[in-house]
Amino acid sequence: INGFTVFNPDQIALFSSPPPPVVLTNFILAGQSVGPDPKGSLDAPIWKSEKIRLSHNENTFSFEFAALDYRDPQSNQYTYLLEGYDLDWRDAGTVNKANYTKIPPGEYVFRVRAANGEGVWNLEGDSISVTILPPWWQTWWAYLLYGIIFTVGILVVNRFQRRRYL
Repeated sequence: INGFTVFNPDQIALFSSPPPPVVLTNFILAGQSVGPDPKGSLDAPIWKSEKIRLSHNENTFSFEFAALDYRDPQSNQYTYLLEGYDLDWRDAGTVNKANYTKIPPGEYVFRVRAANGEGVWNLEGDSISVTILPPWWQTWWAYLLYGIIFTVGILVVNRFQRRRYL
């Protein structure tokens, strides 16, 4: 009160914020939000799930995600990648949603990273594995059946040709 204050801007230590945690917040299938269902695609809420299992005709879906940094949430930045489908990380800017359409059957891993408004990135981010099952006619047992039918067909034609010339 009876003294004076000295302020030197060069002596201020800059506050370095930690990278924001990233979580998946919603899984959308065919325009509908999907909740946990033991017999469905998710066996737990999306933020607790490690995998999603889809049929061949459930190949259009979206993920919503959030960076848990509340100082300036409108400035949070996102990048995402569907390993096995995307060739490189997609820059989403401040949009916290990833859309995928007509994904072929296979094994994928969806990954998302985020940065807070100060540009500090969480490079580990969050991820979930996505399995899109093939239709029955593209399964290994269907191909085995095709092979058996082809082999039997060759044998029948061969036998028919031999009897014809005898």
